[in-house]
Amino acid sequence: MKGKQRNNGITLIALIITIIVLLILAGIVINLALGQNGIMVRGEEAGIEYDIAHEKEILGLALKDIQIQNGGSMIIPDEATLEKAMKDNSGIDGITAKKSSEKLYIVTYPDSKRQYEVYADGTVQDAAPRVNDDTPGEWEGDGTLENPYLIQSIEDLVSLSNKVSPKYSEVKAGTQLETYETYEGKYFKIQNDLNFASVNSYVDATRTDYGDVNDDGEAKTLIEEMTGGAGFRPIGNYYNGTDYSFKGNIDGNNHTISNLYIKNDNSNVKVGFIGTGDNVTITNLTLANAEIINDKNTYGTAILIGNKGAGDVVVSNCHVTGNITSYPGYVAPILGAHNYTYPIQGKIQISDTTTNSNIVAGGYYISELIACIYQTDTVEIKNCETNGTITGERISEIGGIIGKAEKCNTIVIESCKNNSEFKIENDGGKIGGIIGQAYSISTMQIDNSSNLKDMKLKSSEIGGIIGKYSEDCKTLTIANSYNIGNIEGTGNLGGIVGYYYPNSSNDAILIQHCYNLGQIKTCSNSGGYLGGIAGGIYYSKKANIEQCYNVGDVLGKGNYIGGIAGRSGDVTNIVNCYNTGDIEGSSYLGGIVGYINKTNLIENVYNTGDITSITNNNYLGGIVGYITDNSVTIKKAYNLGKIKTEKTGDIGAILGYTDSSSNTLENNYYLNDTYTRGIGCIEDAQGQVEMVETKEGMLTKLNELVTANSDIWQQNTDGKNEGYPTLK
Repeated sequence: MKGKQRNNGITLIALIITIIVLLILAGIVINLALGQNGIMVRGEEAGIEYDIAHEKEILGLALKDIQIQNGGSMIIPDEATLEKAMKDNSGIDGITAKKSSEKLYIVTYPDSKRQYEVYADGTVQDAAPRVNDDTPGEWEGDGTLENPYLIQSIEDLVSLSNKVSPKYSEVKAGTQLETYETYEGKYFKIQNDLNFASVNSYVDATRTDYGDVNDDGEAKTLIEEMTGGAGFRPIGNYYNGTDYSFKGNIDGNNHTISNLYIKNDNSNVKVGFIGTGDNVTITNLTLANAEIINDKNTYGTAILIGNKGAGDVVVSNCHVTGNITSYPGYVAPILGAHNYTYPIQGKIQISDTTTNSNIVAGGYYISELIACIYQTDTVEIKNCETNGTITGERISEIGGIIGKAEKCNTIVIESCKNNSEFKIENDGGKIGGIIGQAYSISTMQIDNSSNLKDMKLKSSEIGGIIGKYSEDCKTLTIANSYNIGNIEGTGNLGGIVGYYYPNSSNDAILIQHCYNLGQIKTCSNSGGYLGGIAGGIYYSKKANIEQCYNVGDVLGKGNYIGGIAGRSGDVTNIVNCYNTGDIEGSSYLGGIVGYINKTNLIENVYNTGDITSITNNNYLGGIVGYITDNSVTIKKAYNLGKIKTEKTGDIGAILGYTDSSSNTLENNYYLNDTYTRGIGCIEDAQGQVEMVETKEGMLTKLNELVTANSDIWQQNTDGKNEGYPTLK
């Protein structure tokens, strides 16, 4: 009996466990089928995705038919034509196409009720849902950080513009109100994706009570005002010495404002979504497919902020695309013009921001991020990337990040990338992948930044990072940055810096951990200073190029050309650097430096690129071409590059020429097939410049150098650099 009872107990427990397991499995099966990520839910989502793809496919076929009917042009003549093409390609009755504005139609499918925006160029997008705003033009909230004003419709944006600044016609006539709101310290939050060209983003797109809101002299419906004539009137402005700046904070809430349209022909108007911003902050906002046209010199044209006032501008996590046409200049997608205040004050902070715009412009200062910064205390630009194109003529300064910076205390650029293309027709100008020109800057730091695009222009100063750093500039540091684009111009060209001309008694430049992969080439018969890292360093009192290298060929037609620097300044140290690119030019050519002016230190360097005088001239050196002073030191260097010229003068495998025999040369080596002597103008000194007959002999000499300087040099064990030692 006891055994039987025990068996019954085990059976009961097993039954309970089995039931529990079955319930768990049933729950798992139900969840797999019906849960948030269940099979049925995923199947339903896949079905919806298929339906959307099918609806867009029908749209594409309909548009293709219309294009064929128009002889290849994408023109939608009217609603009926688009509706018929949709019916013909789907067999579905009831598809409607309503013309929202001159830019787009809204297509609605009868069963799914899904809507799509069809633009005049044939672009198809999902339509934003119709806005729900019970008080259009009157914001909910109290403007505090905890309870911000809510922007829910286009009417709300128009109302903001009206409350911050008057129309210029009112200012000119003296009929503006006595007070306008700056909204300083107030907060706005965008609640919906908004599209200026779509009726879905208006509560009533046909309302006319706003009148001639865009100040072009003709009152129309609200959507016609926003998409035609002068378009949207910027939020905040600066007229005839009177400041109507916007000073609030806008949180885009990761929403997109599409098809902003502004057309200006008034020289007193600053152009942008924000006309003039002063102590303004804009975050988490995308402006997509904007169209900005400015035909007057306004000193500030942008998609986001046209002009900076005396206070601060902060932009974070903003993304801008569109087209800008502005011949007066001062043009950029994020921030157009500068601050004309004195003394130096205010700050600019831009972070985590991207642009992709097509700019057609002329005049001064063009960029894909900020056109010009003037008399600003602190500038910080971090984690930004620029794309698009800049096309135009008569442009003096162009930069991927900043066109020109002048009279600022501190500028810091970190982790920025230029991927935009410059197509400029004019001669002259300062062009840089990051900055076109910096003028009278106290401190500038550029770190971990790069240029990825070719720059082939008829311009006098071009640099992969900075075109020209000039006049009363003081401390410049460029670190961990690189250029991979090919550079071609008429003057001073460099993979990192085109021309450094501080003309200051207390300047200091440091270029550290930087490299160039692009070809540097002049398109001028005379040319200027050309260098793989720096084209020309002039009048510098303290310049250091450390741990940098150049791979691209440096090809000129004139003088002063080097693998690292074309010309080095009064006090320049080039240490722990190498060049593998070929060097071509007339004279003053060097594998590391073409021309040295005064006190310089060249240490721990090597060159493997060939050096060719295309005019069979002299002053050629495997390390340095020409030295004018007696206080230059060259040590711990080797050259493998061949010197090519029919001249038999001041040419050497290490040094071409020096006008003094008291320069210091120590532990410098060259292979016998590079050139017949180490120093062109004097007899080689044993231990200072030494020819080595064979590769094996050179390796022995250099291994001694590596052993004595193991913190800098290293043995080459991976077969690179033909097995010769490399720099750590």
